[in-house]
Amino acid sequence: MTGATVDSARPLVSIISAVFNEEQNIRDFHAALSETVEGCDFDCEIILVDDGSTDASAHILRSVAVKDARVRVLRLAENSGSLTAYNCGLAAAGGDAAVLISADLQDPPSLILEFVSQWKKGSEVVWAVRENRDDPFAKSLLARSFYTLLRLTTFPDYPRDGTDTCLFSRAVIDSYRALTGTHRNPIFEVYAARHADTRVPYHRRARTKGKSGWPLMKRLVVASEIIAMHANYPRLAFAITSALSAFFGLLIVVVRSVQAEVINTLDLIFLASAVTVSWLPIIAFLAISYLRVIRRRNKAEPEYVIVEEISAAVVRENLSAATRK
Repeated sequence: MTGATVDSARPLVSIISAVFNEEQNIRDFHAALSETVEGCDFDCEIILVDDGSTDASAHILRSVAVKDARVRVLRLAENSGSLTAYNCGLAAAGGDAAVLISADLQDPPSLILEFVSQWKKGSEVVWAVRENRDDPFAKSLLARSFYTLLRLTTFPDYPRDGTDTCLFSRAVIDSYRALTGTHRNPIFEVYAARHADTRVPYHRRARTKGKSGWPLMKRLVVASEIIAMHANYPRLAFAITSALSAFFGLLIVVVRSVQAEVINTLDLIFLASAVTVSWLPIIAFLAISYLRVIRRRNKAEPEYVIVEEISAAVVRENLSAATRK
C-alpha cells in the first residue's frame, strides 16, 4: 500500500536486517529496536537474515527469536552479501511497508519512527541521508569519492554521503520484486525508479563492536557494477575524460616546469594519446562489470537458499510435532 492510503488501524511494518558475523551486536540491536517501537502506533515484524555467519550469530539469533514473537530468523546456506540478504528479507516481508537497516548500530533504529511518520504522510520511499559520519578517514574518503562519481555520472541528486537505510512502501516492494532476474540491488533499483520519496538526515555512528563484512575489494566490485548498470554513459565519458586530461595535463606542466621548458606540440600529442590509452582498461573494466551482472541475473539457480527459519511459532510447532510422536 502507498503512504497516501495507510490504514490508521495499526499498519504492519517489516524491519529487515542482514546479519553477518555480528555476534557482538545482535542483542544490543534487538534491544534498541524493541525500545524504539515500544508504544508506537504500528505493529512490526523483525526479519533477521543470517547471511552465512561463521561465528556465534546463529545461536544468538535463535535465542532472540524464541523469546520475541515478532522476530523471524532466516538462515542462508552461504554468505552472499547484504544485498542478497535484503532481497531475501523483502521476499519474506508481509508488512504494509519494510525498513532496511544494518545490525551494526551505525544507523540508529530510532530512524524508523521518522520513516513511518513520513510514509504515513504519503511518501512511497524514505531515505536516511548521512549528514556526517564517524567512519575512519580512509573509508570515508573512499565512500565520498564513489558517491561523487555517482552524482557526476548517474544520479545527480544522489545524497553526497550515500544512503542504504530506508523504508519502502508495499507498492514499491511489489514493483521491485516484479523486476525480472535475480541478484538485484534494492537500494539503487528503487532509487532509479524515482518513486515519491522523502529524505531524513542523520549522523552515522562509528562501529564500536565487531568488524564490517564488506572488505575493500567487495566494495570496489559492487561500486563498479552500480556504475556499469546505471550510469549515464555520455556523462560518464565526460567525467572520466576530464579527470584523465587534468591528471596528464598537470603531469606535463610539472615536468616542463622542472625542466624549465615550454609546452610544445609533442606534449599535446602525448596528452591525447595518454588519455586515449587510459580509456582502454576502463572500458574493459566496465564491460566486465556489466556482463558479470547480466550473467548473474540470468543464472538458473536461485539467488539464495534458506536452510532454516527460526521463530517462536516454528519452535512451538516443532515441539508439538515431537510430542505427538
